[in-house]
Amino acid sequence: MPPVDDFFVPDNIGNVRVRTGRPSDAGPLSEVAQEAKALWPYHPAWLESWRPQLTVTEQDLERMIVRVAESNDGIIGFGAVDRFSGGWEIAHLWVKPAFTRRGIGRTILGHLADAAREAGAQRLRIESDPQAEAFYLSAGAVRTGSIPAPMPGAPERELPVLELVLES
Repeated sequence: MPPVDDFFVPDNIGNVRVRTGRPSDAGPLSEVAQEAKALWPYHPAWLESWRPQLTVTEQDLERMIVRVAESNDGIIGFGAVDRFSGGWEIAHLWVKPAFTRRGIGRTILGHLADAAREAGAQRLRIESDPQAEAFYLSAGAVRTGSIPAPMPGAPERELPVLELVLES
C-alpha cells in the first residue's frame, strides 16, 4: 500500500492521492457519504432518516483516523476508523458512485487498516450496510453476527457485523 499522500493510478482514473482528512473536509465528505448511500435502492425517506449518520463533522475529523481519496475531480471517496469501548471500528467507507468498482474503496480500506494498526488496533469491527457486505468479505473480513436495523416496510432488516483482523 502506498504511503498516505502518495499517488497511485487505479483503473484509468488518473492520479489519485490518499491523504489524511482535515476538519475543513467535513462538508464534502458528508456529501460523498450521502451520494454513495443513495446509489443503493433505498427509499428516499430512509435515506433522509440516515442523513445524521452520514454527516461528518469537524469534531469527527479531529477524533477519528480519516483517509481521503482525491483526484483531479476532487474528493472521490473516504474512510474513517474510530475507537470505541471494545476496540476499533470502521465508522465510514464511501466512494462516489462514478468511481465505484475501480479499487478506490479497497485502497482506502488498506490505508485505514495501516493507520489503525499503527495506532494499536489488532482488528476492526464493521457494522456493514447489507449492500456492502460482499465488499468487506472480499477484503478478508469475516461475519461475526448481525444486529437488528428495522426500517418502515422492512422490519426484519439486519446489519451484518463483521471483523477484519489486521495483519502484523
